[in-house]
Amino acid sequence: MKQKNTIIYFGMGCFTDTDVTVVKQLQKEYNVHWYVLHQPHDPYPVSFYADFVKNSGVKLHLLHIINRRRSFKVLKLMFDTFTEIVELSPSLIYSCCFDFYFLLAYLMKAKSIPLAFGIHDVIQHSGNRNSIFYHLSYRFSLLVGDMFLQFSSNQNIIFKRLYPKLKSFMVGMSIKDYGEAGGKKHIFDVSTIKILFFGSIEYYKGYDLLINAFEKILDMGINNIKLSFFGGCITKNELHLKSLVKRFDKYNLRLHFIDNDEIPQIYNEHDWAIFPYREATQSGPLMIAINYCLPIIAANHSCFKDILGDANSSILYDSNDDNALIEILQNVSKMSNVDYKQLKDEAIELKKRYSEHSIVNNYIKAFDELIKCN
Repeated sequence: MKQKNTIIYFGMGCFTDTDVTVVKQLQKEYNVHWYVLHQPHDPYPVSFYADFVKNSGVKLHLLHIINRRRSFKVLKLMFDTFTEIVELSPSLIYSCCFDFYFLLAYLMKAKSIPLAFGIHDVIQHSGNRNSIFYHLSYRFSLLVGDMFLQFSSNQNIIFKRLYPKLKSFMVGMSIKDYGEAGGKKHIFDVSTIKILFFGSIEYYKGYDLLINAFEKILDMGINNIKLSFFGGCITKNELHLKSLVKRFDKYNLRLHFIDNDEIPQIYNEHDWAIFPYREATQSGPLMIAINYCLPIIAANHSCFKDILGDANSSILYDSNDDNALIEILQNVSKMSNVDYKQLKDEAIELKKRYSEHSIVNNYIKAFDELIKCN
């Protein structure tokens, strides 16, 4: 029997879209030691991580900090952690987040071990305002890392253009399955069409563009659509969102972090998932929608076109056309049961393309290539 290589999967902060689909899958090929930096503001309790890896074989290492990430106590924690990692003799270290102290401890303790980074956004979204500390850490990681993984082809293309001498690999994102819905199966009813905006509610995701379009169709007398916003929201965005709403009875607003065990039923209760983003690199909520076979409405940014371009279960619209979203909502309001069923059948076929098995194979190819080169 082939002996497994040991790898370190290092999560510097909150559990992310890409972690959830690969951590346990990678254990089938490697001995995985999963290090998680747990902070007080992490929305997941300690028990969540233990339950997540239960019976999977993944070895969980929780690192607890109550200090700011730039505190020297975190630097000491990183040095102690890398002392432990070196003793495990791993073939590779992988991390999805950048941290200056992580990099410094790696260079001083474990620089002979290949290091791979996952990069979600090669160029930050326009609304993001990361600290100078973050930007320095990101630049530093480009000097230190041996391989850089991207989760969408558009970001892989940008990375290759900006850093042609660095080794990169596009692994993609898989569907995100949170289990079966426990409630009664939802039946499409043209008299009450339910559209879902799910995930963190941020400016670059165009929540205001969607509300403005929706309010206009309400003004036209179209009353058979209900719009849901489910997801975490900072106070500034919550106040802005609510200031745009005129008819609250036509909305379902849950502007807070949504527990994973609620996700299946939320998707079960809706007819469409919508992504009116101003810009996008990849989208975890998109992969949830695909898993639960919801027809999708999305702006025609490259990451959506990559995945949905030829999917007959989806509607892509011109993000530069101010009237496009209004017209789509009008068309959706008139959709027949027969037309909707056809979209739903196509959504079932789309789900098959993005299984966890196919995506984790991309990680294995990348990791094995890096291991063989060292």
